Amino acid sequence: MAEGEGGGDGAAAPPQGQDYLTEWRRVYNRLLKMLREEHALAEELSIERAHLATELEFQRAGRRECEEIFQTRIQQILRDVERRRKVEDAERAVLTGGKNLESSCYQKLVELADSDAEDFRCCIATLTAENSQLKEKLKEFENQAQLSENNVEHQQSGKDPRQELRKLKQAYKTLSSEKDKQISSLNSEKDFVWNQFKTMEQEYVVTIKKKNIEAKQATEAAQKFQQNVDELQVEAQKKDEEISRLQAEVTAAKENMLILEDELKQMHSLVKGKDVETIKKKADQSETSRKSKKDVNETNRKSKSDSKEKSRASQVTPDRIEVKTTNQKSKKDVNETNRKSKSEGPVSKEKSRASQVTPDRIEVKTINQKRKRGSSVLCAT
Repeated sequence: MAEGEGGGDGAAAPPQGQDYLTEWRRVYNRLLKMLREEHALAEELSIERAHLATELEFQRAGRRECEEIFQTRIQQILRDVERRRKVEDAERAVLTGGKNLESSCYQKLVELADSDAEDFRCCIATLTAENSQLKEKLKEFENQAQLSENNVEHQQSGKDPRQELRKLKQAYKTLSSEKDKQISSLNSEKDFVWNQFKTMEQEYVVTIKKKNIEAKQATEAAQKFQQNVDELQVEAQKKDEEISRLQAEVTAAKENMLILEDELKQMHSLVKGKDVETIKKKADQSETSRKSKKDVNETNRKSKSDSKEKSRASQVTPDRIEVKTTNQKSKKDVNETNRKSKSEGPVSKEKSRASQVTPDRIEVKTINQKRKRGSSVLCAT
């Protein structure tokens, strides 16, 4: 009877070991799931970090392109300012040159008119002198004729004073005609010079009008150029404001990147801490499993030894039936307590693990939300 009971106890031990194995497998699978989830989170964080790095590079490239565009626009503005200065200098030179040309032309015209007047005066003076000389000669000839008429000796000589007077009159007429021709030629020359002066004056007036029109056009072009320069300056100011705004956005993005990098570091530290905790838990669980197995084996051995001793005692003592019943009750109580401890043990362990894991997961969720907000801000910029 005792041997049969001892065999019954040995047959009941293996199912308890199978229960432990299934529970440990469940715990192991849960730990594997946790590790896989943490590994997936780490991979997502690394992918997001690479995405943020690419976005930063893209923003830096865009900023460089904007700076190059602004540099080219600034150079164009400086070139326009230089051209404007050159145009103003050219306008001043044209105005001063036109005034100098006017003054020089008027001076030349005055000099020509003065020279023509002096020549005309000289001609008139020479003509008046020649006329006075001819008149004096005529008077002398007339006096001589009168003297010759009165002179008898001259009558005897046979010369005719009338013929000489005629000759003198003809010579006077020829001289006067020549002088008239000279005067007419001088008058014609004077008229020609005067006409040339008038034509030059008209041409000069036309050129002055053209220069005035060109000066007006140049002033209008300069005004338009000034307007363009002002518009370009306004655009440059707007672009400077945009550059300052973009720089502020870049600084904000850099700050967000630093915050995200700090969060990534915190996440890595949390992952490392969780890895350490899982390793410690595995070690503790292995130790507890070993201890529990030892305790179970010791309890089984003790129960077997007690059952054998009781069976022997039952063979010696007369109260075998009562001892057997008490032994059976004690064995049942021990088995029930062991089963309860086993069933409650993994539940308590799972609760402790859930309490340890849930706050970290909450922190991970909050960090992921912050990262999503930072990435949305960067995408908006």
